[in-house]
Amino acid sequence: MKKIVIISCIFCFLTSSLFSQEVYPKNFEGTFIPVDFYKKVIETVSYSQSIKETKSIKFFDVLCLKNNEFVSDRKFHDRFKLKTEQINFDFITKDEVQYLLDKNTNFEYIKISDSTVYSSAYQHFLFENVLLKNLPTDFGNVKAEKDSLFIFNKEWKIDIDQYHYYNDLALIIYNYENRNTYKLGLQKKDDKIILIALKDSEGLSTFPEREILPLKFKSEKEFSSYVNANYKLGDEFYDKSDYRNAITHYENVINAYVCFHSGVINTDKFKNKEFQTYYYSIYNVACCYSLLKNYDEDSATYSYLYFALESGYPHLDYLLNDKDLEFTFKHYPKLKEELSEDFWYKKE
Repeated sequence: MKKIVIISCIFCFLTSSLFSQEVYPKNFEGTFIPVDFYKKVIETVSYSQSIKETKSIKFFDVLCLKNNEFVSDRKFHDRFKLKTEQINFDFITKDEVQYLLDKNTNFEYIKISDSTVYSSAYQHFLFENVLLKNLPTDFGNVKAEKDSLFIFNKEWKIDIDQYHYYNDLALIIYNYENRNTYKLGLQKKDDKIILIALKDSEGLSTFPEREILPLKFKSEKEFSSYVNANYKLGDEFYDKSDYRNAITHYENVINAYVCFHSGVINTDKFKNKEFQTYYYSIYNVACCYSLLKNYDEDSATYSYLYFALESGYPHLDYLLNDKDLEFTFKHYPKLKEELSEDFWYKKE
């Protein structure tokens, strides 16, 4: 008799829990974003601007309803499941568009996709409303399709992590094969869209930011001629202590490699002699900034040294004892140790 009572109690508990659980409309499954944010993206055609102008509003950055559960993703960096007390929505359809009204906060969310893969749905929304309206037209063979941008013969995806948007970029794109080492930013300048080479995603500290010029080469011979001429001029200005002009020509070399060689983001290729001019140019730019002895610009030396090592520069001992870098090593006492650790870590 006692067993029967216990079993009955368990059954009652389970059935009561089952029937007390809220069942959400199946046809509302999909991805929703805040209406305020949606409107900002349409208005500004800029992801970073939309983030900046709505950052003080405490809404869910995304809501996804799937299998009777709600999930969100804080800044598209930290995914979490909504707690019971957070779920208090009205399900509304207006003009064939579905909305969620959060009765706890009175914020409204608009459905952007029936897809429950919310990150892909969000990328598609930004592709349609930001990327397609900010295409860089000066670069050859630019193609936008399947929510990606194809440039330098490589596929570039939209970076949706809002913590990465620290300046006025319309959008950040990352190379699909090497997302943690190289990114580009789309930015408006003089009524046209330019590409900016960005710092790396791990703390945004490694890569120096600079505009990538839309250089076009008809052949390998034309490319090599341009690179060799600029590298030679860079060396000549370096020897004359005209470091500003030296930087200009070394950066011309860097831009040329980025535009002509899609393998520029594949650091394994830098071990080839073909790419030595590339990483030597990066290293020489670092030395030029150090020799300018300007505290306000010395952080560029710091960035370019990391950039050189990341790109395959192999001569660590020479770097650590280079007299042209003395100013920077005095400015950053721990830099030698940090560069050594970074160099050997990448060797492992």
